[in-house]
Amino acid sequence: MECRPLSEGDRAAQGCPGGRRQGHADARGADGVAPAWRREGLGHRQDPGRGTRHPPGDAALRPGPNRALILIELVHPLPSLATTLAAVAFGLVFRLSLSMLVWAAVIMLLAQFSISALNDWADRERDARAGRRRPIPLGLIPADAALAFAGACGALSLGLSVVAGLPSAAVLLLAVGLACGWLYDLVLKPTPLSFAPFAVAFPLLPVWVGVIAARPTQLLGPLFLAGAPLATAIHLADAIPDWAADRSAGIRTLAVALGPTVAARAAAALLIGAAGLLIVVSTPRQPLALTVIALAGLSSSLGYLGMVRRAAAQAKWLIVGGALVVTVTWLIIA
Repeated sequence: MECRPLSEGDRAAQGCPGGRRQGHADARGADGVAPAWRREGLGHRQDPGRGTRHPPGDAALRPGPNRALILIELVHPLPSLATTLAAVAFGLVFRLSLSMLVWAAVIMLLAQFSISALNDWADRERDARAGRRRPIPLGLIPADAALAFAGACGALSLGLSVVAGLPSAAVLLLAVGLACGWLYDLVLKPTPLSFAPFAVAFPLLPVWVGVIAARPTQLLGPLFLAGAPLATAIHLADAIPDWAADRSAGIRTLAVALGPTVAARAAAALLIGAAGLLIVVSTPRQPLALTVIALAGLSSSLGYLGMVRRAAAQAKWLIVGGALVVTVTWLIIA
């Protein structure tokens, strides 16, 4: 739920489990595997200052908009907001009241801030070695303060869940989502199990909103089962642009373990499989909506495979968009 369901992309991410950025190093030493992917650059995600040979100068740290923007990066604003907006969208689908919708948005945003700040804290040494312009390596915020901020945001999200009167099951789901995000940040990010927190936390997001809205559990079960492959597909698509750099840095994510070609095919297959699963379990059957689900899954997957070699960073949005259309369409008819 927390781990960046819709946009690991500016990382992180983000994000959730979204993530967050995979480690990034000079990929010129990568050899042997799919050289065309390397030559095309794979649409690498960019951080300000990434790829510079020297640390940023004093001008980068002077007070002003530039300094403030870098400091804001501690919370990975784009993936955090994207995840929060996804929660709001699910709340609208589930017809949450306006007050509860606001509570859910604030709680989710705080949870995302917690995961994001912890991600930067965990990556502080790697970011410093790579010369990335991130808040902690630049000295804009002490590492201990960033860690305290991450803990405070996580605790506040849980505390506000109680204050808002969320069901105990919803509070528990939020705690599980936070744990997934923290586990990714601290342990699983550089391993082939990097997908696992996403596979659990992403589908927990609509389930969490559904529990708040008191939707029946028979609706939420299939949503979680289909959400796990959708989340893994998004994670793979988000990691592929950095596979060569991660490989050179010794970060063995699932995309690195599979290689870019197999990882891309796996992402497409997982999206199609998840769409098929939702079609199979759909009752009552509504031909038009089910056709939309099928076409969204198939067209997004095929479009992604046709585009990923040329522009992997842009192609991932076909997977993200396809997953969103499939999920929201199914929720509308469920």
